[in-house]
Amino acid sequence: MNLFPKFKRFTLVLMIMASIKDLSSYSQNASDKKFKIDYPVLKTTVISESYFGQKVADKYRVMEDTKDSSVQEWLKAQKSLSDSVLKGISYRKELKEQLEEILYSSNVQGGFPRTAGNKIFLSRAYLKEKIQKVFYKENFDSKELEIFSTESVNTESKHYNLDYFEPSHDGAYLALGISSNGDEMSVMRIMDMKTKQFLSDSIERVNYGTPFWIPGKYAFFYNQLRKITSDVQKTAITEDSKVRLHLVNTDAKNDPEIFSSELNKNLGLEKADFPIIYTFPGSDKVIALVFHGTDPNWALYMSSINDLTDKQKSSSADWKKLCSPDDKVRSFVLCKNKLFLLSYKTNPNGALKRYDVAKSFSEGAVIMEAKDEILDDILQTNNAVYIKKLKNGISGLEKIEVNTGKIEKVQLPFGGNVNMKAPFPIPPAHLNSENLFFSIEGWNKEATIYNYNPTSKQIIETDFHPSGKYGNPTDLVVKEIEVPSYDGALVPLSIIYSNSIKLDGNNPALLIGYGAYGYSFNSTFSLSSLAWLKNGGVYAIAHVRGGG
Repeated sequence: MNLFPKFKRFTLVLMIMASIKDLSSYSQNASDKKFKIDYPVLKTTVISESYFGQKVADKYRVMEDTKDSSVQEWLKAQKSLSDSVLKGISYRKELKEQLEEILYSSNVQGGFPRTAGNKIFLSRAYLKEKIQKVFYKENFDSKELEIFSTESVNTESKHYNLDYFEPSHDGAYLALGISSNGDEMSVMRIMDMKTKQFLSDSIERVNYGTPFWIPGKYAFFYNQLRKITSDVQKTAITEDSKVRLHLVNTDAKNDPEIFSSELNKNLGLEKADFPIIYTFPGSDKVIALVFHGTDPNWALYMSSINDLTDKQKSSSADWKKLCSPDDKVRSFVLCKNKLFLLSYKTNPNGALKRYDVAKSFSEGAVIMEAKDEILDDILQTNNAVYIKKLKNGISGLEKIEVNTGKIEKVQLPFGGNVNMKAPFPIPPAHLNSENLFFSIEGWNKEATIYNYNPTSKQIIETDFHPSGKYGNPTDLVVKEIEVPSYDGALVPLSIIYSNSIKLDGNNPALLIGYGAYGYSFNSTFSLSSLAWLKNGGVYAIAHVRGGG
C-alpha cells in the first residue's frame, strides 16, 4: 500500500531519514499556504569577538549554556512543537509498522572474516537476542564451529559487546576484545584454539583495534590507554597511551613498554599522539603509525622486530622515519620487503609509491597515479597487494604484483562499494592468507562477502553475511548520471526508484548531498530508505566531491 498522498513536484535536502516522510507532507501544505508553523523564538544577545583580525558577531552564544533558563524553555517549546506535528500525521502508525517490518526483517548481521593461512574466523551479531558470536572454519569448505558467544559472559548487571578479534599467524590462538554496558573499555582475552577455552591472560584498556601478532611467535603488540585515577584524567584518556608487547600465557602486568611519546622522546611526539605498531606476514620489520588527533594524515616509523623483542634493545630501538603528516599518507602495507605508501600530497586523488626496504631507503618509485578516479585504499595478502579505486562512487579493484609492479584488474560480480578490511577502529593492513576476502554492496543490493583466488581468478560468493528478506530488492532501478553544476563542472548523481512508479514529475523526491570533512557517499544499501522507495519516492545522492 502506498502511504504517501499525492504530491506536487518538490525536492527536499535532508540528512535524517526519520524526518523525510513527515516533512515532505508538511512542505506540500506549506507551499499551498494552508499550513503555517510558528517556531519558538529564542532570546539572544549578540556577542562580538575578533578572530585573527576579523570581527565575528555571534548571535547564538547563549545556546552553549544548556542550563540557561531561556535555552531550556526554548528546547521544551521545540519538543512540544515537534510532538504536535508528528502526532498530526494521519498515516504515521502505518508507516512506523512498515519501517519496523523492513528494519527488523534481517536479524543476523555478518562480520568481516580474519584469516590465518587456510583457517577462517568470523563473527555475527544477532539483533533480537542482542548477542554476538565468533565462528571458526578449518578451511573455506569446512563446517563452521561456534567458539564464542557474548551470551556466555553476560550477567544480570553486565551485557558484553565483541569489539574485535584477531587470530595468531597460525590460528593457534585468538585474541578477542570485549567491553561491557557500552563503556567501550575493551578487555582483551586470549583463547586457546585446541581447547576453545580462555587462558588466564587478561589485558585492560585495549580499546582501539586488534592486536598485531608477531609472525612466527605467540606474541603481539597492542596499544593500552592510560589508567583513570581521577575525574580530571577522564577527559584525557587517550593521552600518553603506550604500545606494549605481550607474550601468550604471561601476566599482562609485566608487559614491557615498546613505543610511546615518553619512551621515544627523540621522535618529538606529543602526549595526545596515538601510536599503533603494525606487523606483516613474512617480514622482520614493523611500522609504527602515529595518529595526531583528528588529522587524517599520519607519521610512520619503521624498526626491526628483533630489536623490539630483545629486552636489552627494545627501549633504545632505532626507528627510521618514513613520512610525516605533511606527506599526506593514509594507507600503507609492507609485503616481501616492498613498502607501499598511498599518498595525496602531489595528487589529491592519490599516488601509490613503492620502496625497497632491503636496500637503502630512497625516494621510491610511483607505480600508480590517479587520473579520473580516486585511489582509495590498499591491503595486502601473503603474496600480493590490492588497491581499491573509486569513480563516481563506484569501486574498482586491482591486484599489484609485488616485485614487478604488474597491475591486474579484478573482475567484480557487480558495480558497487568494495570493502577489503574489517571495520575495526584501527583496521588491519593485511590478510594472513593467499586469497582475498572482500565485500561489495550497492544501492539496491546488500553487502555480500566474496573470496577471490588470485591463481584461478575465481570469485566465490560466501554466506558469511546472511541475506535478509529485503536484502536484494529486484524492483529497484539505479541510474548513474552526471549533472552540470552552475560553473559547468559535472557532478555525479545516483538516482534510485521503484520500477513500478511512473516518472511523470509527481513523485516525492529526496535529494541528499554532503561534502564536508572530505566525506563522500559510497554506494551502500539502506533498509531505512526502502520504505521511502516502496511508497513511490525517488531517492537521489549528489556526489558533490566527485564521488571520492
